[in-house]
Amino acid sequence: MATSIRRTILNAMNTQLSLITVANGYETNLGNNINEMRDLESNPFQDTELPALNYEYTVETADITGSKQEHTISIQAKIKIADSSAVTVLDKAVSDVVRNIGATDNFGDTNVELITSIQIDEEGTEHKENKISEAALSWQVLYSTDRNNPYSNS
Repeated sequence: MATSIRRTILNAMNTQLSLITVANGYETNLGNNINEMRDLESNPFQDTELPALNYEYTVETADITGSKQEHTISIQAKIKIADSSAVTVLDKAVSDVVRNIGATDNFGDTNVELITSIQIDEEGTEHKENKISEAALSWQVLYSTDRNNPYSNS
C-alpha cells in the first residue's frame, strides 16, 4: 500500500524530533515522548512522561499550475515539562526543537520545498492536578505533488 507524501513527511518529522536526547547532544530528552494529535483532554501527560511534545497539524492545498499542487502542513506543537523543573528546562526544550528542525531541509526525501522558521507563540503554566509549564511553537512544511495525486512528489 502506498504512503502519501504528507504521511511520509510527518513520519520523518516524528523520527527527526525523536532525536532530541541528551545522548544525541541536545539539552533535554524531549525526543523520548513525541506525540502526534494526542487528545490531552482525555489523555493528559503524566509526570513520568515529561518532558513531552504533542503536535497537531492542518493541511492546506492550492493549485500551482494545471498539473501541480502546493501543500502547506501547518504544525502547532506544545512542549510540556513538570513545573518542578527549572524554567530553564522549558527554554532548553524550545531551543532543542528549533535546533532539531533547523538541522534538516527535508523530511523523508520528499523534496520538501521549505520548512519555515519556528515561531514561539506563548509560554504559560497549566494548573490542574499538577502544575505543568508549557511553550507553544509553530512551523510550516511546504511541498508539492502532481495534481490530485497525494502519492507523487514533484
